[in-house]
Amino acid sequence: MSLNDSFLLYVLSKQQALGAKIIEIGSYCGRSTVCLSSPLKGILHSVDPHTGDISEEMAGLKVNTYNEFRSNIEKSKVMSKIRIHVSTSDEFAAQSKLSKVNLLFIDGYHSTNQVIRDVENYLPFMDSIRTVVFDDFGDSQVAAGINFVSQTLPPFLVYGDKILVFSNDSRLLSSLYVRVMLWEQKVVLWCGKVRFFQSYGQWELINKLRFTNSLKQ
Repeated sequence: MSLNDSFLLYVLSKQQALGAKIIEIGSYCGRSTVCLSSPLKGILHSVDPHTGDISEEMAGLKVNTYNEFRSNIEKSKVMSKIRIHVSTSDEFAAQSKLSKVNLLFIDGYHSTNQVIRDVENYLPFMDSIRTVVFDDFGDSQVAAGINFVSQTLPPFLVYGDKILVFSNDSRLLSSLYVRVMLWEQKVVLWCGKVRFFQSYGQWELINKLRFTNSLKQ
């Protein structure tokens, strides 16, 4: 996950109200988990069987990412905000009693059918004011899934390098810095200025992610 996308997740979470609930489908080794939980004033539910991603499965590799995931979130000092569910998204959806979820981040199994099921399974858990984020929209399987469920999603808000954001949350819709964030980051970098980064916690996030730079997620 790029720094732009990491920061976009951070800002979307930072805008959530006190007591907000986030579901993250697909945590891998915890990069996105750290981005979402660092500024959160609520609870993040991490849902992942920790058996690797689709490319590792197709290569016949047996992977267990749980220990690395837990180590990463402990190093980032965000454990108190996270509820870990070692489960597939289908299994967790079948037994969860969550309600009024504010933000849903979908980065699970990258097949068209699974993307569709993740949306259909988890939208009923969400608040009427909702934000749905997809990772890896450039993947043809993911893109087909998003296209299939597009009519059930909130309005499109913004995109990053690999993530798409749909939201009807007025706090995000009225926040111009979310709309121009990626452009502003480039301006700040080019001009050698740091005020924008400092204002929205960029340095904090960079420090938290420093040990995860080599991670895919």
